[in-house]
Amino acid sequence: MSFNNEINKLLLKYFDSSFSDYRYFNIGGRAVYIEGQTGLVEFDEKTITFKVKKQILSVVGTNLVIAEFDNSTAVVTGNIESVVVK
Repeated sequence: MSFNNEINKLLLKYFDSSFSDYRYFNIGGRAVYIEGQTGLVEFDEKTITFKVKKQILSVVGTNLVIAEFDNSTAVVTGNIESVVVK
């Protein structure tokens, strides 16, 4: 079994959630890769906000740029200070 499958099982067991909902990876504070986004909510140089399932994911930082964006994934680059999910 793969690492992702093992994590998925734990998420389902303890939080009733899985990787199939959405996921994001903060890569060294220089980029955030987002899977499962369903749309852009807000965009400026300091905050970029996406819809992810029934929640909102905000990337906060400076000099933020959407480097890639398609139907379900996005990459935000810049000086990432935080990623907030509400």
